[in-house]
Amino acid sequence: MAFVLTHTFRKIVFASAVYDLVLTAPFATLWSFAFARGQLLSINQLLGGTALPAFEPFHVLFPCLLGSVALIWSALRISDPQQKYGRYDGAARLLFSRSMA
Repeated sequence: MAFVLTHTFRKIVFASAVYDLVLTAPFATLWSFAFARGQLLSINQLLGGTALPAFEPFHVLFPCLLGSVALIWSALRISDPQQKYGRYDGAARLLFSRSMA
């Protein structure tokens, strides 16, 4: 395993937190999710895709829960980018990637 300086590690944790904040913020509330979903639908159709299916209230619950949890996790890592948090974040990303694969 490569040796990473603590200062560099903290920068990586901070940068990944900012990235998560920017990409998951639209999913945190009902109205921001509705706007983001509309934008994604438009982009999908511009690229030749079909219309996304209609979401019921129960379907909207999951992106909003994900968005709110990700926002809090991002805020924690932005305010205090510890190596420990970076390792937990890396483990979570690994588990998520395994699930997607």
